[in-house]
Amino acid sequence: MRSLSFPRCRGRSPAAIAVVAAAVLAGASGCGLLGGSEPARGSDGRDPVVVAEMPLLDVAPLHLAVERGYFAEAGVTVSTQTAASGQAAIAKLTSKDVAIAYASDVAAVLAASRGVGDLAIIAEASSAAPKTIELVVPKNGSVKNVHDLPGKRIAINATKGLSDTLVMAALDVRGVPYKDIHWVEMQFPDMAGALRRGDVDAASTVEPFVTQAAKDGAEELLDLATADAQGLPVSCYLTTRGWAASHPVEIAAFRNGLRRAADLANSDRAAVEKSVARFAKIKEDDVKLVKFPFFRSGIAPASLQSVPALLKRYGAISSPFDINRLLLPDKP
Repeated sequence: MRSLSFPRCRGRSPAAIAVVAAAVLAGASGCGLLGGSEPARGSDGRDPVVVAEMPLLDVAPLHLAVERGYFAEAGVTVSTQTAASGQAAIAKLTSKDVAIAYASDVAAVLAASRGVGDLAIIAEASSAAPKTIELVVPKNGSVKNVHDLPGKRIAINATKGLSDTLVMAALDVRGVPYKDIHWVEMQFPDMAGALRRGDVDAASTVEPFVTQAAKDGAEELLDLATADAQGLPVSCYLTTRGWAASHPVEIAAFRNGLRRAADLANSDRAAVEKSVARFAKIKEDDVKLVKFPFFRSGIAPASLQSVPALLKRYGAISSPFDINRLLLPDKP
């Protein structure tokens, strides 16, 4: 039985699961690339930035920065669009539908290792905190302990992503085989209902949907964000190197606004609760029950290197991957 080893980086801005948004060049007026009207070009002539994201806690600083005008004060207009998964956000990015994409660090490394686009991480979004990423099961279901999981159906957000990778890691250290698990892809908001109906036997989910599943009758089987996995980088914001090279002002402004918002989110829970209730469409009373990740903006290469190490260990990538290949310098 092996133990996982993830470097800890204290004092940085980690967060919730996640990673980042997708910003879009808006071009001329008329129909936007995402199917709606494009934001008008700013009075300074700069392109507005649209961020592809998911309604997860990780992106709370992104929404706070928009709501409080931090991006505007830094010199950029930012809006958001929803993607079904990190992989879907990256697809929008590489097809030039957006300029920035929020995704898990796992999805980012997998895409880069396969040569998908000329991707670069411009900021982190979150890192794992206890009770923010869990494997949950119905209270009266067929799974009573981890040894019941082989052969069962586990809901995940996307194959070869954070959801299944953390489950495999958690089972591996407990000596439980995982190769015959049946992974069932679905969006996080759909997992509680799938558990209740018996469509799946367990779900690997993240906050605020851990809390939603608990209210719907599910219970924790494994906390996937504890022990050696606590503090593991979870999510990030990506762009392409080409877009970054032609938009250095926008990159700097995005980073500055996100940093201010991440600092606020880590120190003012009430501010985050109000924002999450709006963008994730959760009742304010329910948001008070949600466990928050540690929100990040800065990049810690040593900590991030644990992500490709984890993927290599569980066969998601076949050769070592240097995380520095994926990082955009402070001054692109």
